[in-house]
Amino acid sequence: MFAPERTAGAIAISHLGCAQREWLIISGAHRGTVWSDCRVDDTDLAPLLDDTGTPVTFARWYLDWLEKAELTAHQPRTKA
Repeated sequence: MFAPERTAGAIAISHLGCAQREWLIISGAHRGTVWSDCRVDDTDLAPLLDDTGTPVTFARWYLDWLEKAELTAHQPRTKA
């Protein structure tokens, strides 16, 4: 399941913690889509899907990430 050739043609673009990652596929039939890597939990690599079941493109993934980052940046900070 962890053989290096399984992620050939892909770049890890996000680490979600606990060894879970998201990969951008850069070659082959799925080029331009983002895949979820939860192999650490014995779940195989799988494409990220939007609410309609459509594979998430890198552009969609990045814009969603950017929107979440902007919302976080604009939240008032609380004192610890």
